[in-house]
Amino acid sequence: MCIKPDSNCCLWNMTKRLYDFTLTLLFVHFFERAYSGYY
Repeated sequence: MCIKPDSNCCLWNMTKRLYDFTLTLLFVHFFERAYSGYY
């Protein structure tokens, strides 16, 4: 959430949220592939 009504702040927060989401998705995907690789 943006503390001050700044478009750059909002854009940065949205980008950071998207980045964190993508990173989590990649980590889960990699973990599932590594986990299924054992069996």
